[in-house]
Amino acid sequence: MVKRILMLVDFPHLYNGGVSRVVLDTCRGLQRRGYEIGIAHHMPSDRVEVDCPSWKLPHSTKGRAEYDADLTAALVKIFDEFRPDLLQSHSRKASGVLDRIVERTAMCQFLHDQSYFCGGGHRMLRGYRPCHRAHGPLCLVHNYLLGCGGMRPSNNWQWWKSAESFTTMKRQPGIRLQVASRLMRDGLLENGYSGDRIDLIRLSSEPSKLADRAELGRILVPGRLAREKGVHVALEAVAWLGGGTWRLSMPGLGPELDALRHRASELGIADRVELPGELDAEAMELEYARCDFVVFPVLRHEPFGLIGTEAMAHGKPVVAFGGGGVEEWLFDGESGLRVSERSAEPLSAAVRRLLEDRPLRDRLAAGAQRHYPQFHPDRYLDRLEESYGKTLAGWKRGRVVT
Repeated sequence: MVKRILMLVDFPHLYNGGVSRVVLDTCRGLQRRGYEIGIAHHMPSDRVEVDCPSWKLPHSTKGRAEYDADLTAALVKIFDEFRPDLLQSHSRKASGVLDRIVERTAMCQFLHDQSYFCGGGHRMLRGYRPCHRAHGPLCLVHNYLLGCGGMRPSNNWQWWKSAESFTTMKRQPGIRLQVASRLMRDGLLENGYSGDRIDLIRLSSEPSKLADRAELGRILVPGRLAREKGVHVALEAVAWLGGGTWRLSMPGLGPELDALRHRASELGIADRVELPGELDAEAMELEYARCDFVVFPVLRHEPFGLIGTEAMAHGKPVVAFGGGGVEEWLFDGESGLRVSERSAEPLSAAVRRLLEDRPLRDRLAAGAQRHYPQFHPDRYLDRLEESYGKTLAGWKRGRVVT
């Protein structure tokens, strides 16, 4: 029976990113169910936002062999002190010491994005077309031929090696793999992983803590301000709206922050666009409560898209480009609107529909509330506990000497 879990994570504090929110919500949810949680993390600071034992792991600035030796020593010390029933990893950094981990405890690995089996990170070709090629040496060539990598060979090589390091998981069939969407499961299958060891565990969001304060025409685009997140497309889309009652809020940080401010001025909509930067959890709650609806303009095929479940938790419709993990939570015509073409004009048309058709907006909001129970934390934790049980049972079977 699993009751003491060691979490292996990179970021044990809240920042503007889905993985850290998943980790924190998971730890706190499991604690509510009576589990003892410990966190082993790779942050240089000691900032951990969960009330539990925690340990800082060595940095990976040394050579691989030396780092693996240091990491092994650190984990052995933690195992002796905490004695977990199971280790759940949300990090790739232990891929070189898996043999030592499974000697001591059962292990499962949550894969949050395609970088675990794609050196390009997103499994997308030019024009944001999905790639179904398995990770391998030819990917280094395809970075340029198919446009699935960057322009710097050294970066592509480093990213490729990072994905390659995770293939050690194939030699450890007793380690269960957890994913949040069919997109991620299919990616593992296409890379030669057995479906018998993959658990599909759709993510959840905590219920809204504030009463609805929707402001007519207030559009929320939360997330990292990066090109692949479609933030420039969202800005161009609202510029197509022209006048009328609308405002756009884009909370978050990222490399495109200054460029977005400049582009909003060029488009003549700076007075309607808010770019407040990174917000804490309380401020984001207020953002969701105040918005009329949410736009999710991500251009790549997202591994899940936690913003979708956050919107449902607050009873807000979502306008989003389809594909990938979005298909797990966007119920087109019921809880939001799916846009098939990944460009500003069709996105603008969908946004305009919600602005001008209030009965449609209200019907979709009610649909979001109706579908939300599927993504309530209790459902997520139930599936996670089931996966833990399979993980422990498989590990025990693997240790039986015949």
